[in-house]
Amino acid sequence: MNPLQSSGARIGAAALALVLAGCSTDGSPQSSSLTGAQGDLGIATAPYAVLDLASGTLTTLAAAPDLTDGTLRTSRMLFRRITWSRGDFLIGVFEVTQRQWTLLATSQPWITVPTAVVEVGPKAERPAYNLSYQDILAALDRYRSTAKAKLLIPDAEQWQYACAGGSSGPWSWGSATDQPTIAGNAVVWETHGESLGPQAVGTRAANAYGLYDMHGNVWEWTKAGASAGLCGGSWSDSFQLAATTNVSRGLTPSTSHALAGVRLLLAP
Repeated sequence: MNPLQSSGARIGAAALALVLAGCSTDGSPQSSSLTGAQGDLGIATAPYAVLDLASGTLTTLAAAPDLTDGTLRTSRMLFRRITWSRGDFLIGVFEVTQRQWTLLATSQPWITVPTAVVEVGPKAERPAYNLSYQDILAALDRYRSTAKAKLLIPDAEQWQYACAGGSSGPWSWGSATDQPTIAGNAVVWETHGESLGPQAVGTRAANAYGLYDMHGNVWEWTKAGASAGLCGGSWSDSFQLAATTNVSRGLTPSTSHALAGVRLLLAP
């Protein structure tokens, strides 16, 4: 199934096609707070952590900080602890943005994408895109050597568990398919508006775990078995292809893609 052909003809489908396969997971809800409080917490147990990308300084938090703070989408990266029977993990509250990627990798791969494909152009708080799996691994290795922070690509199973947010439905919001519900939760083909391209991270509702844009905006690279896969759908795909259990294996790890970005894990 070609998600871009099913979404519409405006995007140059032949150049951007992805092939989807299904996977599944389960989830259990976890509460989140809207007010931040710094505490004497270890990284192994802290509910939240903030990484300053320039200095490599890591701050642990007992509750979520003020999410209107723009630095959490530019110069810093916010992680949320997900409690899971297979092992807790800290996952990014937002997709990696263009400004964050520039600090991590000192590159801007999205600027090479023709405006006929993605017309919105570079924006600091929009997700980084046109990434390959290998690009990400190289950037994380480089960053670890300078800042000592260990950032990882999530496994597909971790990503799906975090995405579900305790929901047993096809999406984190359940099974509703009416336009207002989709528009409130996902930047997908049916809801992204007139411009061709992703929107600033965090413009739709968070899931029950407090994570944003798990459905739509850009596909997110994950480790899928012995290879790599993409999860979550994109602004150019139907909401049906943004289902929690869908994993695309249509790209090789060395292939960059105008719809592909990433959300990272922070290792203890």
